[in-house]
Amino acid sequence: MLFQFCPYCGRKTPEKNFCVYCGKQLSNTNICLYCHSPIPMNATSCPFCGFNGFQSRFNNTLEDFSYLNWVCTNLRLAIFVIFLLSTYSLTQLMVGFVFIIFFSADFIYDNANFPFFSLVIMLVSSVILIVIINKWLIFSSGEKPPKIDQVKVLFLLLIVLIASISIIEILVTLTDFGLDLINVDPSLSSPYDDFFRTPLNILAFTILVTIIGPIFEELVFRHFAISMMLKQCQSKIFIISTSALIFSLSHTTTNLLESLRYTILHMVATFSIGVILGIIFLRWGLKYAIIFHSFWNLFSLVVQLLIIYESVLLIDLILLVSMAITFILTVYFLFSIRTSLRRIISEITLPTRRELLLILVNFFLILTYELFLPLILLTAGSNFLTAGFTFLYQFCGFSIGLMLINRE
Repeated sequence: MLFQFCPYCGRKTPEKNFCVYCGKQLSNTNICLYCHSPIPMNATSCPFCGFNGFQSRFNNTLEDFSYLNWVCTNLRLAIFVIFLLSTYSLTQLMVGFVFIIFFSADFIYDNANFPFFSLVIMLVSSVILIVIINKWLIFSSGEKPPKIDQVKVLFLLLIVLIASISIIEILVTLTDFGLDLINVDPSLSSPYDDFFRTPLNILAFTILVTIIGPIFEELVFRHFAISMMLKQCQSKIFIISTSALIFSLSHTTTNLLESLRYTILHMVATFSIGVILGIIFLRWGLKYAIIFHSFWNLFSLVVQLLIIYESVLLIDLILLVSMAITFILTVYFLFSIRTSLRRIISEITLPTRRELLLILVNFFLILTYELFLPLILLTAGSNFLTAGFTFLYQFCGFSIGLMLINRE
């Protein structure tokens, strides 16, 4: 695989006429990999910082078939996503350890207090990771979206939100009916039940799912994941679907057997939302994906509260109105784009065989990470050995991602 070092940002980029990171025009100037200073063409060490590397490290263009470079180039999606998720988990462990120092373990793990402390730990960990991402992980998401009328976009997002309510309700209902046919037992509980038991829990959960959570998840699953896949694949429909599947897998619960039905229904809903968020991200950018994600989570939170307080008639009314509006919008949409529908269909591209294999390898690595640990926790239970293995598992993901970032 052919690489070039950009003389402006110093990153290794596939050979093109511009850098895929900073967008600057590439030149024949050689640079030092560490201090990014211009160096003579035949230099074996940098005259500025003294770095003494291999001759090939200073060549502006080089043929690099090493295994490590192949992994770092082609598996960047999996490595970065696993790095961010494992960093989040390790941050939770560290924040939880700090809490144990200031509070007794018996107080934190009390059944009445544990849900609230869990929410606070997730809130603090998410904020820390968002700060780290914005400060140290500078990443170009490709071309910036064109300038748009914000009021118009927000109105369109409201329409998409209304339509998505009825569409996802239909998909979840059909999935629920299919689970009845194959005799999947009803879930005994929801993993989120404890977060609705006290007003303080509800307040912390609301902040997490409507403000902090959408920012963190959109940075990971849209800003990083989709942007990296765009550098490896031209099929946007395949990229959006893969990103949505990774997003839905991240919502897998650890108590799979107890809430298997809930997990399946929840993954169907989150996959559908992931597809919508991917389209919004590519069409209007990260900011509007975060806004839509926040309002969708707020709507889901309100519905959950209505279910708890047994307001079934109000929920049915919301769904009925949403379906009526969706039907009208669908008819109007099909009528308005009838002349350009053929062009839209013709622009849908499928991935090549190489692109498909490359994305699938990244996806299965992420799948292994996101499902392997919950299954270990499910079968092994809670003990010292399981806790040690969990920490080692997360630390390996963190270390591998950190190595890639240092190479970048």
